[in-house]
Amino acid sequence: MTTRWERRLFDLAPSTTQVLSWAGALLAVGGSGVLLVVTLVVGIPADPEGSLVGTAVSTPIQVSLAALFGLAGIASLRFKAASAAVIAIGAAGIGVYASFQYSSAITVAMSLGFLVPAVLIWLSWQVTETRGLIAAVTAVTAALALVTAAASLRVHDHYYGPTHPGSNATTTFSEAEWLWLGGVTDRKATIVASGFETGSRAVLLVGDPSDPDRRVLADVGAYGLARFELGDLEPDTRYRYTVTEVESTAPVVPDAAFTTHESGVHDLVVVLGSCARTGSNAAVYDAIWAAQPDLFIVLGDLHYGNLDSTDPADHVAQYRRAIANPGPARVFSSIPTAYVWDDHDYGPNDADGSSPARTAASLAYRSAVPAHAVTADPADPINQAFTVGDVRFVVIDTRSHRTATSMLGDAQRSWLVEEIRRSSARHELVVWVNPTPWVSDDGPDSDNWSAYDAERSYISDQLAGIENLVMVSGDAHMVAIDDGTHSWYGTDAARGFPVLQAAALDRPGSIKGGPYSHGVFPGGGQFGMLAIRHTPTGLSVRLSGHTWDGRELVSYVFGPAG
Repeated sequence: MTTRWERRLFDLAPSTTQVLSWAGALLAVGGSGVLLVVTLVVGIPADPEGSLVGTAVSTPIQVSLAALFGLAGIASLRFKAASAAVIAIGAAGIGVYASFQYSSAITVAMSLGFLVPAVLIWLSWQVTETRGLIAAVTAVTAALALVTAAASLRVHDHYYGPTHPGSNATTTFSEAEWLWLGGVTDRKATIVASGFETGSRAVLLVGDPSDPDRRVLADVGAYGLARFELGDLEPDTRYRYTVTEVESTAPVVPDAAFTTHESGVHDLVVVLGSCARTGSNAAVYDAIWAAQPDLFIVLGDLHYGNLDSTDPADHVAQYRRAIANPGPARVFSSIPTAYVWDDHDYGPNDADGSSPARTAASLAYRSAVPAHAVTADPADPINQAFTVGDVRFVVIDTRSHRTATSMLGDAQRSWLVEEIRRSSARHELVVWVNPTPWVSDDGPDSDNWSAYDAERSYISDQLAGIENLVMVSGDAHMVAIDDGTHSWYGTDAARGFPVLQAAALDRPGSIKGGPYSHGVFPGGGQFGMLAIRHTPTGLSVRLSGHTWDGRELVSYVFGPAG
């Protein structure tokens, strides 16, 4: 025996059915046109790492989705059920793609918006269908919506969400948006302040704001930045400071404090890190603050802006997003820093010297970053060298002059070799700050030194025999240490130098390159540390990796105590 299924869920007049059918088709075709224009003219959301789908892949996919919407809308005039299903699937795809840039609430809303044509077509279709078939189609559509929500949430959290708890800091400044301390020696310091009106004047008050020991005036230049150069400071001395507008009458309290380096030979603690999500306010900054290092070196990817913008203001704005939140603000305003970019904070993913953002990024860096002795010419790389005690830090730029055949360019490569050779003879230790992973056999298609094997081999040969060299690197989202077993790429058999990979501050973990003698530890909320001690038998350097919650992941001692 069989029971005849009842038809339709909603009784609709034939004229209403026809209107709904045409409205669904027109909305699908119109949505297709809007999506196509946005994709080709404005651009589409892209994941911040470019590791899943880059623009070269996602643009044609989204163009195809736009075409699919349009064709399904036209086909719906005859094949309603199939067309509504195709539109629903396309809407789910749009939601997942949107999650590369937007929060899950926005992506679900966008997906539901693109589902509207499917719903209208479905309403015109259900009039003549059985309730069983209607229920099946409804269940499939609901499942698609749930899958879209779950997928977009996971995608967005992976690329934008924090990898560990947030900072407990409550840092605020009197009037500045952010403060960045760098270029610190035993006698000097540079402080850059943001958030003031271009063309006005700002004042830095050193000591008690009500009765300062020193007042330093600075004109507020482009992008609302004021740069203060402090000289004639005392070694190993703590200075409180405040930055305000000259005309300000608001009550002033100390913004931050810093300590100059000691003169002569002394022990050092250096913290190193790279790869933080844009806008991070992670607890890893609290751990860095608690360590109270003498120096904090950022090894690139301070943010994941991935900008191809030719306007320096856009790049300066990304610095604000990177260091203005309370956790990083406390660190960058009070701990001496040194910073070099990698790809995501220089230009688009895997950017090199051909990046359209090259000049803009260079101008923004020279305006906003209190760096050590970077040339004023924006066409130059941002390589730099500076000394703390008897330790020489040599920083290279592996992005702005990278070509198909060279990571550094001829001039910077010659400078690097000569600087390390000279410094190794004059200093107890040379720390080579290299943002791009060195230890790798990934081959010519990689984004690390393995793609420049001839240049890497040449540099190794030039540095043969130097025994007081340590390299620190970022980019790979992991902590790793090599004791020199795998870091030598010269033509003659020799032992290499110790290498410390220090990442990721606040990005999902990944493993790149290797092998490393002491293993790899991928993850977010991590940083590296160099503890440089002077012992009766010579210099001892302890390399270690740490997590935001106080765990030590790995360590290795280089020197007499090793």
